[in-house]
Amino acid sequence: MKAWVETFAERPGAGWALFLIAFAESLFFPIPPDVLLIALVVSVATKAFRFALICSVGSVVGGMFGHLIGKQIVEFYGLTTEYESVRRLTTENAFFAIALAGFTIIRTTCARLPRGPSTSPSRCW
Repeated sequence: MKAWVETFAERPGAGWALFLIAFAESLFFPIPPDVLLIALVVSVATKAFRFALICSVGSVVGGMFGHLIGKQIVEFYGLTTEYESVRRLTTENAFFAIALAGFTIIRTTCARLPRGPSTSPSRCW
C-alpha cells in the first residue's frame, strides 16, 4: 500500500484526485479527503503544502457548488418559507446547531445549508 501511495503521489493526477475527493466530500461523499491527504503528505513531504492547498481549494469550491445547488432546490420546490424558518432558527441558535452537527451523525453539509446568507457570526461556522 505504501509503495502504491508513493508512486501515486509522484504522478500528476494525484493533485486532481485529491481535489475531486475534497470537492465530492463537501457535497455528499462520506469519506473525508484527509485519508488520502495524510497518505500523500507522509509519502512526499516536500509537497505537503501543495497537497493541503489543493485539498482546501477543492473543499471550498465544493461547498460553494453545494450551496448553489441547495439554493436551486429550495427555489424549485417552493420551500423558501421553510428554508427561512430553519435559517432563522440556526441563526438564533448558531452554537447549538453547530454542536449538534459536529457531535451527531447529522452531516455538516446538511447543517450548513440553512446558514446560507444568515447573520450568525462566521467564526461559529
